[in-house]
Amino acid sequence: MNTTRVGQGRLYRAREELKLYLDNLLSALTLSSVFIGLVSSSVAYFSFLLFNVEPNFILLFASFCVTFSLYNINKFTDKEEDLINIPERGLFIQNKGHLLLPLSVVAYITALIVGGVENLEVVPILLLPILLGMVYSVKISSDFIRLKDIFIVKNILATVGWVLVATLLPLLYRPDFLIFSLAFLFMFIKLFINAVVFDVRDMEGDTKSGVKTIPATIGLAKTKKLLLILNTLLIPWIAAVFYFKLFLNLLPILLFSVVYGYWYILHFCKSEKKFSFSYDLLVDGEWMILSCMFIFLHHFAL
Repeated sequence: MNTTRVGQGRLYRAREELKLYLDNLLSALTLSSVFIGLVSSSVAYFSFLLFNVEPNFILLFASFCVTFSLYNINKFTDKEEDLINIPERGLFIQNKGHLLLPLSVVAYITALIVGGVENLEVVPILLLPILLGMVYSVKISSDFIRLKDIFIVKNILATVGWVLVATLLPLLYRPDFLIFSLAFLFMFIKLFINAVVFDVRDMEGDTKSGVKTIPATIGLAKTKKLLLILNTLLIPWIAAVFYFKLFLNLLPILLFSVVYGYWYILHFCKSEKKFSFSYDLLVDGEWMILSCMFIFLHHFAL
């Protein structure tokens, strides 16, 4: 009996240590923007799949570097909100900001160099996010407000930046504007929903800082209804691509994405406080899940 209890105690401690290790790892990857950089690569990877173009891993790396850089720089402009919404992020910037800023600059320069070496037409595409980011985050003077403080503009600009990079890169290799339009629409709806879900998490800090996000302006209940409507728009989108006989090899994954979207909207659009890192893992992490599903199904089919 005692031996059994000792064994159970060791197993419990091992589980707790593993959970703590994984939480710390996810925390480090998230706070340093490595995780969101990997998500950006996954979004670009999935876009290549939609275009039925072999993914270019050099360009996926460039996409990682751009997102890693911009999200770290954005942490400096959002310090006030982050100290309320995600205190861990605010403390991380205070402690590691002196290292993070130069590293972010190096990462962006690296993206431009490797992207330009691969294809010079990639360079203006990679510059789009920083141009949008400057318009989005920078406050020129006290007489002007940041665009990110204008209702809905924040979400639209941030989403457009993500989607343009993801869809323009494979468009260079397959200039099909029907596929571009359909891929852009799907990814815009998904990423717009993701952005608003994160605004649900950040409602408290955004409200106190005067940032007019959708949840802070219209409330949680109406935000949830809006997101469910947007996610439902993907059903006629799937019917349209089926009609055009496009993305048929990705159809099970696309259907999963719609169902998964319903789940995380209902799960995260609640009033009670939730652990912040679960948003990154389960919402942004969807693109990693979709990419892994393709890899699994592709190898399974072989």
